[in-house]
Amino acid sequence: MRKHDQIKPSTSKQPEARLPIFDTMQQCSSVTGIPIAIQKEAKRGGSDAFKHGRIDLQKLLRWIFSQGKSTVDWGDEFKKWRSKLEEIKHDREIGKLVLKSETHAIGLRFAKWQADYLTQKLVKEYPCAVAGLDIPGATAYGRRVVVAICESTQQMIAETEKL
Repeated sequence: MRKHDQIKPSTSKQPEARLPIFDTMQQCSSVTGIPIAIQKEAKRGGSDAFKHGRIDLQKLLRWIFSQGKSTVDWGDEFKKWRSKLEEIKHDREIGKLVLKSETHAIGLRFAKWQADYLTQKLVKEYPCAVAGLDIPGATAYGRRVVVAICESTQQMIAETEKL
């Protein structure tokens, strides 16, 4: 083989393959499946993947794999969480689960009803009803008021269960 027939290595450089740069953590998470919590951990940990509010996927991946943490199959984790969300959705549909905000609203409604009812029975009706009674008579009337309050409370709770 002659000297000029030898194959020479190319001197032109190939452009380095680059992974995408994302505008937001949400965008990065939705495209790659990397949880936002991991991205935030990387940012707090000093990863250079975060500049000017953007996320360089190549640098982020280098940081994640440089941490030496156990590898997690994020696809499996995503499937588990998706399954849990579906279970929660199902439980809400069948009435097995309610939102905290719904429970709070029901509690406020019940507290208002209770205050109104107790005011009516104990502040407005009771003094007039026991004014001329002796102590045993006032006690008997008081017991009837307690029974009426308990029954009304149970009825209100039963109505709440229908919601």
